[in-house]
Amino acid sequence: MSTTVAHAASTRRAVFLGVDVGTGSARAGLFDENGKLLGSASSPIQIWKEGDCIEQSSTDIWHSVCAAVKSACSIANVAGEEVTGMGFAATCSLVAVDAEGAPVTVSWSGDSRRNIIVWMDHRAVKQAEKINSSNSPVLQYCGGALSPEMEPPKLLWVKENLQESWSMVFRWMDLSDWLSYRATGDDTRSLCTTVCKWTYLGHAHMQQMNEKDSRDMEACGWDDDFWEEIGLGNLVDGHHAKIGRSVAFPGHPLGSGLTPTAAKELGLVAGIPVGTSLIDAHAGGVGIMESVPESTSDAKGFVVIKCGSIAFLVIISHIIKYGIHVQSMIRKLYAIVWP
Repeated sequence: MSTTVAHAASTRRAVFLGVDVGTGSARAGLFDENGKLLGSASSPIQIWKEGDCIEQSSTDIWHSVCAAVKSACSIANVAGEEVTGMGFAATCSLVAVDAEGAPVTVSWSGDSRRNIIVWMDHRAVKQAEKINSSNSPVLQYCGGALSPEMEPPKLLWVKENLQESWSMVFRWMDLSDWLSYRATGDDTRSLCTTVCKWTYLGHAHMQQMNEKDSRDMEACGWDDDFWEEIGLGNLVDGHHAKIGRSVAFPGHPLGSGLTPTAAKELGLVAGIPVGTSLIDAHAGGVGIMESVPESTSDAKGFVVIKCGSIAFLVIISHIIKYGIHVQSMIRKLYAIVWP
């Protein structure tokens, strides 16, 4: 490397890219080392609504992500070479792809583009009721019952209603995990998505992390008995290959970074670190913790009201509570905030 090029590289500013995929659009934001927003942009995404069935396309979403990133770079006057790391957050929508990474339909229409069951889809109400009737020990970590918006009921619905699609799917992924996979080729799942929407047992993962001193490991928090009991036992095959063999902490660098193909599509440089993803609401929680005033540093917890397609509460606390304790807290908070 010449002296001139080396000096330019050493003096180039570090810019970080965050991508958030919501219900109606993909957003990209560029930040400097101090967290200052340099520029942002959004691009709409397509959605299909037919009764309780609400679907999207991973292909369409990726195109919107690429458009938003390129537009944000242009608005912020940031060159692709200046972006030194990136991460994704997204809704808790369920993505279905085959062994080649191509979309597999989850729609009654048979349209292969429609390979995402959107977070607010309620087709799996009966499946959720069936799962909840099992009284599995896993449910105590989910407030005592699964919502039809969580992934196991949706998976069971597909198995019961779209058998051809069920047999074709090679990977079932939360949308934010799929985005990281599309960017890096690494299908490691996030501890955030798997615990919150898939019944992955985070405390088992934490125990192994402490024993092995590793933050990226083979998944050890799946309860195989639960999947067998609800009729989805084949998802434990291949060390849980279809739902996640490896689980990592949010922010953990994935694979070898951004692939050359993804880098070209995004207008960035191949190899930059891509962090393990977060659910969009939880990413907002992390942002709140970073911005808490020093005067409240002794507080035991915080309540965040987040507004998007819906308004909801995020509880941030040093104290771990499960099941009915959290549900009771939420009911009381709703009574206070929305009397």
